[in-house]
Amino acid sequence: MQYHNLVTMTFYPFLQSETSFNRLTRGGSFQEYSGFSPSRLYGESKASLQTLLHMFYHRHGFEDYYIFLLQVLVQLGFDSLERLRTPEAQQQHFPAVMKATRATLILCAKGLRDQGRNFYLSELVFRILRDKMN
Repeated sequence: MQYHNLVTMTFYPFLQSETSFNRLTRGGSFQEYSGFSPSRLYGESKASLQTLLHMFYHRHGFEDYYIFLLQVLVQLGFDSLERLRTPEAQQQHFPAVMKATRATLILCAKGLRDQGRNFYLSELVFRILRDKMN
């Protein structure tokens, strides 16, 4: 879980650089130039992180004190919240991907709430996330 968290945090700044590079080369993408796509790596790592979080919850729960969980819960919780505000999520037919995103958001809120019983920073972040939800 920490590996995928590190990968997503490391390659997030390169997503904007990849787009800028694509505009500069007029048609040639960063992936064609370098043989590597930061956005693809970021997306796959983010999906793996979500899967691992769900597996961690089913195996261990969130009631015990896990300091490394705070950053993962914050990152995935606020990312899920932003994704649910996209036009794709506002459609009348709610896609399965958005249902999974909503499940991740609820799981992150539960995790922050449960971790908040152990230390106050999680409780504070939980309240901020809860206030941003519809």
